[in-house]
Amino acid sequence: MNVLFDTNVLLWWLGEPSRIKSALLAELRAPESVLFYSQVSLLEIQIKASLGKLRLGFSVERIPDLADQSGLTALPLSNAAIFMLPKLPDVHRDPFDRLLIAEAIQQGVPLVTPDETIRRYPVKILWG
Repeated sequence: MNVLFDTNVLLWWLGEPSRIKSALLAELRAPESVLFYSQVSLLEIQIKASLGKLRLGFSVERIPDLADQSGLTALPLSNAAIFMLPKLPDVHRDPFDRLLIAEAIQQGVPLVTPDETIRRYPVKILWG
């Protein structure tokens, strides 16, 4: 199974995996799973940490290494995802979430997220 993590799930995977339901965690840990995280999430984390809105137990700069060590694959932001933004319904105001939705649609993968608002978009959601 190939999936894209939203920003919260990325942080939980790296530091608090118990926040992800055990059945889903088992699916994600299956050897055949390809788990993506987005540069969009790195940007969101960096901005929120710089503004003091997010405190981490590690520096933001360590996230790519930590993600790599935990089996995640970086997903660069594509032009196709950027140009999909105006085609998405105007449901969610968070630009980071909208970009993650566009990336998941462009990649044809489910977005792993607990965010209920995202369910109103034409994207497959994987959560509990």
